[in-house]
This record gives sequence, C-alpha cells and structure tokens, in this order.
Amino acid sequence: MCPECHRFICEEGCPAYRGRSAERGRALCNCSLCDTPITRGESFYSVGARPVCRECLEDSDAGDLTRLFGFASREALLLALGASLRHGGGNCL
Repeated sequence: MCPECHRFICEEGCPAYRGRSAERGRALCNCSLCDTPITRGESFYSVGARPVCRECLEDSDAGDLTRLFGFASREALLLALGASLRHGGGNCL
C-alpha cells in the first residue's frame, strides 16, 4: 500500500505514481518528450526508436518537428513534406 495516497495502485496525482493504471496496467514505455506513461491500448507515435505520445507530436509546431525529426532547418522539413520553394517574377502556378 502506498504511504502517500494509501492505495494499492496510485492515481496520477500521487507523488509516488509510477505510470501504472488500475484499468490499463503498467506503462509500456514513457513519451520521450514529456515522460508521460504510455499504457497498453493507447495510441502513440514512434520517431525512430523513440516513443512519442499523440499529444506531444500532434501539438508540435514546425520548429519542434524540425528538431524532433533531425532536419537542419524548417525549410528542409517543408521540402521533405512536399513543398517547393519558388521565387517571384512569373506566374504563381
């Protein structure tokens, strides 16, 4: 029994919480960005060998994604996503 919350399985608010849930069991891994436990049945992304929770990746901005996926610049990320850089002077399309 936990000396802090007096439960057998701590809830998230307890200082002794270690990612185990009564409903979902023990955490399979933790998000490599926010360290939130990822449990069985929960969707998450893999970035290389690193697990990333849906909230972290889906809420990331272009700068976060550039760093996370190892691109040298935002421009490199945008080009990899299919954008093409054009310069004015002619037709837009």
